[in-house]
Amino acid sequence: MGILRDFNHLSLHHARWRILRNNLENGIHAGLHDRCDIRRFARRAGLAPQLVRFRPGLGDQQAVMNEWWHQNLRPFRLAGPGSAVRRQPRVEALEHSFPRAHFRTSGLAGERLCRVVPHTSLLHMIGAGSDFWERESVLDLRLTQNAPAADSPLMEEWCLRLGSLPSAERHFSLAPRASITAGMVWFAREGDLGLDWEAPPSPDRAAAFRDLLGLVHLPYVGNTDRTWLFMLRFNGAAADKVGHYRPSALDAVDNARFQVPPRAPADPNWGRTAQLAAIADKNLCMNGAPERIANQITEGDLAGGPIEFALLGELKERHDGADAAFADRLLPRGNAP
Repeated sequence: MGILRDFNHLSLHHARWRILRNNLENGIHAGLHDRCDIRRFARRAGLAPQLVRFRPGLGDQQAVMNEWWHQNLRPFRLAGPGSAVRRQPRVEALEHSFPRAHFRTSGLAGERLCRVVPHTSLLHMIGAGSDFWERESVLDLRLTQNAPAADSPLMEEWCLRLGSLPSAERHFSLAPRASITAGMVWFAREGDLGLDWEAPPSPDRAAAFRDLLGLVHLPYVGNTDRTWLFMLRFNGAAADKVGHYRPSALDAVDNARFQVPPRAPADPNWGRTAQLAAIADKNLCMNGAPERIANQITEGDLAGGPIEFALLGELKERHDGADAAFADRLLPRGNAP
């Protein structure tokens, strides 16, 4: 019970640790893992002596937990670059380290999956040498592969032009050696988002989807550059190919608004985002969209299939909900671990 006591002790002093503790406990009730799984992972990753270093009075707990995740947990949870499994080029969850709940139980071929990304990520995925930049419709808008610098005042016009392309032209093939993200792919189904693909972009629309998907980190802390959000859409066959599963607490230590709901969802195969706009009001349900995680998706996994995109709008402000309010909404059933 040592590792669980450590989590419980830290949770008394810092809301970030209480979020992790509550998500772990709710995951036990949901059948995603059990206490033995937590102890086994802690033993293999040597977590107990690491946690002793964290004491009340430390500074930014998001930074502390992010460092703990990337330096200590990630190498034991994920294969691929930056992990303890050096020979695996793809980032993917390790089955033997911590359970991957409902692995491959939801066939997604033919489904349209979605993910929100900032404009800088979209441009990286298209790539400078893509034939996307040679299309007549793209050239007509004076869009070339030489994008403005991220902090350039020209970036606004660039994003608006990109988003104004006809729907049939808003697609690209992933650049060679690129991936949809640098690691695991959190995704939702288009049908669960209430998405109008042709709606005009606006700051309200960008904020609404940021809130629905629990993307509290956008725009990034300390980022003086402006941020435009794009919705990506791709065929679920790619997720089926690489493998996907329902997320659990240890998949999201660096995601400040991931939740395992205290009550069982209607579909146990899917996790839930936290609706940022509802966290502060206990009269509102804070369940956002159903979500799953796929192992890293690269160019070859899409088999030449396109990735579509739509501009949501500029994201002007960060969500200011407190960690403590979110932790309180995650109170587990029964006793804490």
